Amino acid sequence: MLKLVAAFMLLLSVFFVVIAYTAPSLIAFSYLSAASSLFVAGILVLAVGSMLDRLQSIDRAVTAQFELLDAYRRPQTRLSR
Repeated sequence: MLKLVAAFMLLLSVFFVVIAYTAPSLIAFSYLSAASSLFVAGILVLAVGSMLDRLQSIDRAVTAQFELLDAYRRPQTRLSR
């Protein structure tokens, strides 16, 4: 979800740059500053989203290892012949 928000922010920053090129010079500076701050924020949100995805995959792997360890330590429920 964060990656989707970041992509939207990056597209919005490109849209602001296009508007800035068609606007008068006094208004263009405000659009360019908004575009640059949106671009930087979009990159940061994208980095945080990627980091959280990586942490989630590490968490899944560690959880699976602990479940295997618990299954190994559990006494056998089968009847021995």
